[in-house]
Amino acid sequence: MTTLFGFHEVEDGQHWANAFKDGTGSRREMFASLGITVRTFRDTETPNICGLLMDVEDMDKFQEFMASEDAQKAMSEDLSLIHISEPTRPERIGGGGVGVEK
Repeated sequence: MTTLFGFHEVEDGQHWANAFKDGTGSRREMFASLGITVRTFRDTETPNICGLLMDVEDMDKFQEFMASEDAQKAMSEDLSLIHISEPTRPERIGGGGVGVEK
């Protein structure tokens, strides 16, 4: 299991947060279908800075998904400006974030 902490700067923090609310078609459901548990955070002073804490069972599956058209479309819909990454393998996805092995 790998725990990832990622952060995004988004155009509209509330819009981004709404995409992660529980329910059919939510980002939470999308990640759960990959076996990924997600917790979300927003900066109280700069609400367009948003964070994710994710427990990922299969990093290869996660990386494959993040490179997919579906993931790119979701990030575009969520108005993401910066993508999450795992610095231990920065060549796989660009952006900021921290990956911690459990």
